[in-house]
Amino acid sequence: MDAPVFLSRIATAFVTCGHDAGTLASQSNSKKHAILTHVFYDMYSLILNSTTTKDRFSVAMSGHSAAAAHGNHFQQSYTLQIQKIMEPIMARLGVKMWASNFGSGGLGTLQTGLAAASLMGPDTDIIMWDSGMTEKDGPPTGILALQSLLGGNRAPLLWFAKKEDWLLGPLAEKTGADIAGYGSGKGATWPKIESEKDIDKVAWAARYLACPKELKEVCQKEKYISRCWINRTGYTWEGIDLSIDVEDLPSKQSSFVAGRAGWHPGIFQHQIQGRRITFGILQALFDALKQWKNAPDFAVPDSAWHVTDYYKKIKDEVVAHASDWTGWCENKKIPLKFCTHPAQARTEFTPRYNAWETSLRSIISGGQQVQLNPSPNLYDPPDPFNPSLHPPEGEIDVLAIVENGVDFAPNLARIRDSARDMRGVSFTEKDMKDAAGSKHNPKIKPGKGWDKARFLGMTDNCDGQYDSFCVVQSCGLSGQNDERSGLRCDGFSGWLIFNLPNVKQGVIMARIQTWVGEVKAT
Repeated sequence: MDAPVFLSRIATAFVTCGHDAGTLASQSNSKKHAILTHVFYDMYSLILNSTTTKDRFSVAMSGHSAAAAHGNHFQQSYTLQIQKIMEPIMARLGVKMWASNFGSGGLGTLQTGLAAASLMGPDTDIIMWDSGMTEKDGPPTGILALQSLLGGNRAPLLWFAKKEDWLLGPLAEKTGADIAGYGSGKGATWPKIESEKDIDKVAWAARYLACPKELKEVCQKEKYISRCWINRTGYTWEGIDLSIDVEDLPSKQSSFVAGRAGWHPGIFQHQIQGRRITFGILQALFDALKQWKNAPDFAVPDSAWHVTDYYKKIKDEVVAHASDWTGWCENKKIPLKFCTHPAQARTEFTPRYNAWETSLRSIISGGQQVQLNPSPNLYDPPDPFNPSLHPPEGEIDVLAIVENGVDFAPNLARIRDSARDMRGVSFTEKDMKDAAGSKHNPKIKPGKGWDKARFLGMTDNCDGQYDSFCVVQSCGLSGQNDERSGLRCDGFSGWLIFNLPNVKQGVIMARIQTWVGEVKAT
């Protein structure tokens, strides 16, 4: 069976049995089967490229608070559940795989989408969007799609949650970009529970997904599984003493992760959502391996995995049809170049890709960085074993099946190589740049009166990945990266000078909030 036929069968199963897990942005329902086959065939090529070149494969999501997994441990979010399964599989093929959750509560995705390649990563293979509650209109989604295609080194698959066909269909048809959709994962395949006696008969992972109204209270109690603290007294890791007494922490630890709103999904919904998306990636991987296996002398034709021309063609078509997209920027009253040219960004909002290099502090001139350093973490990583992140003993453990008896050490390089360094700050005196001020106007000198607002501990490690280590003051084990950090000033503050690299189009936008409260530095 050749790849197109094989993937056609996958696509049919994915739509028919997946209950909206893989619908397509297309203007015609009759085209969905063909387009879906094309999308997953291209994803198979991307994966084949990664496995052939021993490169990396990454997934990134931008979304609202539900997608950020508020109310849950950050690692329980469906985006990071994709990594939990895929990382050990790809590692056995020599590929480094990771997923990044860039969800932000109450904000939508426009502030990320305006420079998606900077803030979500320039080498991402799959970009996901999930912000239907906070972004009812289409333009922010379109802008994120454009910037993902224009700004990065790749042309990622755009896998968006329930997006209208009319918005992204033309982008797919005119540029050849791969655009798919995924639903909530709700469907008739969930095991039904008729009474409380039936609950224990259902596998743990699906136990509370389809509760009748009369059992709603019972299921709500089990919706979330989290904790904020595990005793670290006498805790050591690889010979390093990481013990700390809870009484020594500046904040009292909560009983569970905050954010348990009625509209936020719990662990079981996140888990099945992640599994369904992972299933699509696994199907493409399976086909890639099958073609590799069946190739003469295991030599796959270059045309099956070379993607440079594929990326270039899509990017060129996005530029060629630029006038078709500018309406999205007009709608949001932002410069049209954000819909026609790649943009860069620096911010203190977290999570963000490569968090130090995409921070505002990284481009400050004049030695002011030290006073704006993030605070150290409350304690050093890693955390002790957290049962909330694993199935109960005796239940089916998907990760154990993936490992198949061979333990997999996840990618914790930042922790393994620098457990001590992560408690430090970003800047030392050696890192300070020229303090002379502006080279264009010598009268402008660096001033005082600036401070930082709402920084998470060691914020430059809040990059949305599974092993990020952002310690929320009141819940050490939360793992949540979502924070609207920033730099504050008032009418008494002096100059803050930024060096902006690689400015080409001469368009600079800044987000300024006037309601941030008292500035302690003045």
